[in-house]
Amino acid sequence: MKKLILALILFFTFTCTVFALTCPKCNQYNTEGSKFCISCGSKLAQSVPAVQTAPAPVMPKRVEQKQEPAPIVKPPVKKIEKTITEPDFESEEKSAFGLGLNYTGIHFKISQFELKYQVADETKLMGIRKYFGEDFYPGIELGYISYNPVAGLEAGVFLGFQKRFGNLAVFADIGYYLIYTYNPEVEDSKAYSDSGMIINSGITYYIF
Repeated sequence: MKKLILALILFFTFTCTVFALTCPKCNQYNTEGSKFCISCGSKLAQSVPAVQTAPAPVMPKRVEQKQEPAPIVKPPVKKIEKTITEPDFESEEKSAFGLGLNYTGIHFKISQFELKYQVADETKLMGIRKYFGEDFYPGIELGYISYNPVAGLEAGVFLGFQKRFGNLAVFADIGYYLIYTYNPEVEDSKAYSDSGMIINSGITYYIF
C-alpha cells in the first residue's frame, strides 16, 4: 500500500513538471525556468511557486510594573506659642463701681476716681482721688479739710496696692500730703497748716 501511494505522488509530480515545461502550441519541451518557447516563441505557463509565509512576529511579553504606594504626607503640626503679658498699670479698670470703708471713713469708687469722707475727732476731710492703675497704683488726691477753728485745702500724692478676692478688695497706700488752713477770725491761723506722710487702708466691695 505504501509503495502504491509513493508511486502516485512521484507520477503526479513528474506530470506537473512536464506540462509546465512543454509548449501548449508546438509541444516543444523547454528547459526549466524558460518563459517563452524556444521553437514558436509562445509564452509558457509558469508553475506557481509555493508561497512562503513569514513567521508571525513574536510579541514581547508585557512586564507589569508594580506601582509603589504614594507617600503619606503628614500635616504640619502647629506650634502654640505662649505669650506672657506684663501687667499694665495704666490699663482700664476691671470694675467700674465700688463702695468701701477706709481708715476712719467711707469711700465711693467710680472707675479710676474715688470720693472719700473721713472723720477723726473734730477733723473732717472730703476729698477726691485719681488712680493710675488697679492692682498696683500711683495716684493723686485733692480735698477740703476742716478742724475747729480753721479750714483749708489738702493735696498729696500716694502709692499703693490692691488685692482682689472676687468682688471684695483689700488696699493700702502711703503718701505725702500738704495741708493749708486759714481763718481770718483766728489769729495766726496759718499755724494749723501741716505736711507729712499719711498711711491709708481699707476694703472695697465692687458692685459691678
